[in-house]
Amino acid sequence: MYRLIIICFFVGIQATVLAKLLEFTPAIENAFKSAQQLNTSEAKKWIGADQRTNPANQMYVVIESYLDFFKAFAGEDAEAARMIQQHKSHRIQKINDTPDSNPLKKWALATIYLHSAASRSKFGDAYSAALELRKAYFLLNENEIRYPSFVPNKVSLGFLTALLGGIPPQYQWVLKLASMDGDVIAGTNLLYSVVLDQDESVFNKLFRTEALFFLTFIEANLNPDKSIAEKLLIYFTKDDEQSPLMMYAKANLEMRTGKNDDALKTLHLAIDHQTDEPLFYLHYIRAEAMLRKLDFSAKKEYDFFLIHFKGTNYKLDARRKLAWIDLLKGDSLSYLRQMKQLHTFQSGQVESDKQALREASLLRAPDSTLLKARLLFDGGYFARAEAVLSQAGKHFILLKEPEKLEYYYRTGRIKHAVRDFSEALRYYQLCIAKGRDRQEYYAANAALFSGEIYLLRSDSNEAKKMFELCLTLKPEEYSSGIHAKARAGLTRIRNVK
Repeated sequence: MYRLIIICFFVGIQATVLAKLLEFTPAIENAFKSAQQLNTSEAKKWIGADQRTNPANQMYVVIESYLDFFKAFAGEDAEAARMIQQHKSHRIQKINDTPDSNPLKKWALATIYLHSAASRSKFGDAYSAALELRKAYFLLNENEIRYPSFVPNKVSLGFLTALLGGIPPQYQWVLKLASMDGDVIAGTNLLYSVVLDQDESVFNKLFRTEALFFLTFIEANLNPDKSIAEKLLIYFTKDDEQSPLMMYAKANLEMRTGKNDDALKTLHLAIDHQTDEPLFYLHYIRAEAMLRKLDFSAKKEYDFFLIHFKGTNYKLDARRKLAWIDLLKGDSLSYLRQMKQLHTFQSGQVESDKQALREASLLRAPDSTLLKARLLFDGGYFARAEAVLSQAGKHFILLKEPEKLEYYYRTGRIKHAVRDFSEALRYYQLCIAKGRDRQEYYAANAALFSGEIYLLRSDSNEAKKMFELCLTLKPEEYSSGIHAKARAGLTRIRNVK
């Protein structure tokens, strides 16, 4: 009898040990929020608390994956990227030990694959990244079919669907070969369904932040209608001020919609709220916002970024901007000296670094008046930009051909911004006619923006022509981004019809 009791006792213990689960307990909720705020030490404290009271809960491995991912991707930390790969199999095994009936299981597995894919992509392992992206895609789709109302799944699937939808047409065959489908609008709608949901359930509150983060970049980068992106600003809350990532997303949105002064305030909050994992990229963004209002004290922010940021992206561009500051102060020799040195530094993967190298290869300084107009326009200071540009117009005949092309383009952009659409189209057409066979991005962007104006005028036929024309132009600068927006414009036309 006693022997039977002892056996049952140990069998019970073994069953308890093996009964792994996935659950968002209050401690895990706090750990997740802390991870979103880049507060690693606080997140680990909450993970430890949950493990002491709920040792069977495996959700902690997902939070740890988030922590490694943020450090690897946002901070371009190679050691954090290595840790993702080192712990991936262990984390997957932990999740695989949990019941299949839990909707968190496939989402958790997909999340770990997505984090691994993103970090691999950041550090140049595109093939392995694509394989893991495919695994995540099928896990999320299977989960969506079985649990169509499950909020965490909607956020991840929405982002992934929109991301795949933005892949250029020449690579769409890869998606078909991998049995994957992308759709920017469908993915965006999934994300909006979370952001706009008034439900105060745990998952809605926890994942609204992530959904909004993804939406800001999709709308800002793939939707030509900036007014839609601007409307997202109302969804940021006081709680978001605790997250440097969310403040970065908000500032990025403000800068892209001409609210530069607001962006500077947001960035001030973001940098003040940094915790034990500083996001040094915020200093680069603040420098950009300062330079756009011709505040040359931006030099301190660029220098801080160059000293502290561990990655390679945007560093060449930061050095180019330091050269710009000297040029705008009237020191063209210092500009040329600094630009000649760019080739001695490691280049990042981003377009702005590649453009910095192209500018350095020209071996001549840009026209400082046009450069001022460009910066002021990018900051949304349209009246100041127009006043500066009028100075360039007075010596138009002395401008070199690329500078004349830029003058047409910048004038068109200002007229477009102040909704003088007829004049904007006139200058855009001059830009296209003079620049369609050149390497600069002006003509391609002029075609893209012409398409946007025709869409606002409900002239789908002309809009279609302009978007299609844009796709035929092959500038060396910003080509992929411009073409992605043109394709998004064509998709909107098809959906309206």
